[in-house]
Amino acid sequence: MGIVIVSSENIDNVLLIMGAAGDVNDEWEMLDKDYTELAKSRGCTSYEFRARRGFLRTFKKYGIVEKYTVMRKTFNLVENNG
Repeated sequence: MGIVIVSSENIDNVLLIMGAAGDVNDEWEMLDKDYTELAKSRGCTSYEFRARRGFLRTFKKYGIVEKYTVMRKTFNLVENNG
């Protein structure tokens, strides 16, 4: 199993995990444990990470709660050659 932290910051005692990659083989408890230990080792009292909504269903049992709503507007770029 491998977990790679792409970028992280400590703001207001929260470890912000901007991206991660790896294969946890459905060992979600171990992923939570690794993030918790990493946050504690950096003096943080909690951690946050970005993920698809499906992760929220999986991680609720580990105390994860939804914090943000992400919105997107998609549009076509039109080149003006006039």
